Amino acid sequence: MDSSLSIGYLADHPEWVEELANQHREEWRYLVDTWGRQQASEELWEHTKNRQGLPTTIIAFDENLLLGSVSLEVYDYQKIQQYNPWLTSLWVMPFARHRGLGTYLVRRIVREAACLKIPHLHLLTLDHTTFYEKLGWNLLEIGYVEDNEIYIMSIIPEHLSEK
Repeated sequence: MDSSLSIGYLADHPEWVEELANQHREEWRYLVDTWGRQQASEELWEHTKNRQGLPTTIIAFDENLLLGSVSLEVYDYQKIQQYNPWLTSLWVMPFARHRGLGTYLVRRIVREAACLKIPHLHLLTLDHTTFYEKLGWNLLEIGYVEDNEIYIMSIIPEHLSEK
């Protein structure tokens, strides 16, 4: 990865909240059309209250450009409450994809979960199961959210915290 890349907690960089809310809304608005930009912003402001805790967000940026993020939350989608906590909102700017940033962010949030002694971490994806399997995630179940087929995956953070 680029040496000018910075990684940090959103809690330490609240100036990125509104931009990140815009990016998240743009990326996932088709999944939940009732989730608006203001709600995305309010949720991310909650993440500025924690570094090592729930919820929290890790961001990647290069000077004045936001490049990516990943979050750790109690719930991802409110209709799926049988699992918790969750890796959520892995997002990388389109031009910065396929360079290892997504992999780095996933591993970083898994280490966060291990430090918090979280026994099982979950995520849902529509189409990136192969990416997550390469990082040690296992398929738990297949379901549906708003007529979209989703894959729920899990990982045991302590097993990967040293990698």
